[in-house]
Amino acid sequence: MRKRHLEQASRMNQELRMAIEFQRRLLAVNPPEGITGIVPSWHQSNVDDHGVGGDYLDIRSGPDGCYAVLLGDVSGHGMRTAFVAAMLKAVLTPEFVAQEEWISAPSAFLAWLNTRMCEITDQFPDMFVAFSACVVDPDAGTITYSSAGNPLPLHQRGNHIEPVEVYGVALGVNSDAEYYDRTLPLRPGDALYLYTDGLHLPEEGRERADRETIYRAILEAGCRRPLAGVVDHLRHLATTDALTDDLTAVRLLAE
Repeated sequence: MRKRHLEQASRMNQELRMAIEFQRRLLAVNPPEGITGIVPSWHQSNVDDHGVGGDYLDIRSGPDGCYAVLLGDVSGHGMRTAFVAAMLKAVLTPEFVAQEEWISAPSAFLAWLNTRMCEITDQFPDMFVAFSACVVDPDAGTITYSSAGNPLPLHQRGNHIEPVEVYGVALGVNSDAEYYDRTLPLRPGDALYLYTDGLHLPEEGRERADRETIYRAILEAGCRRPLAGVVDHLRHLATTDALTDDLTAVRLLAE
């Protein structure tokens, strides 16, 4: 009997590893080739022992040289959140490129996605998804942004950083929620930072990384430094180990 239990445990571990590897491959970011003008870079880190998390990032090409950055953060931890993040990429977000009119109004995509998520969260009332959709037009030098509960993006111009105030309710909370677009011009040298709340919200009982510390880390690290280096510098500046949640950060840099 002990041998049989060990064999069953071994099979379960093997199947778990296969599922984790499948999710990693599915959630891998594969941006369009040849992006110029406004160039994306990103950094992701997970705190789960298996290396999976509830953050979701996708970069998809659109018409007329535009591309979309889709950033989500599923509530909770563990395999359930990783499964929902994978579902967003495999099932839901391909609709973004199937409907070209959403390129000009990402808020319409969030409204559509919110309706679908509310159908799911009816069965899981403790689950919601913070999400943002960002459409980049390199030729026009603009970014159109819509938010469903993600932290405010940060616009850097020289030594000045300010939040871009676009608000919206997280997906799966209210089926009647409304979402809004804001278009932001980027000059050469400007950068826009998008990130999930892993940059702000540590484990219970710990302090949070305040906004001024984040600003300082961005300015001192410089917009040409890899994002992983910016995050490492933020860890160095924080007074406590504040970055203890899944974290995904994206930088859109105007050349």
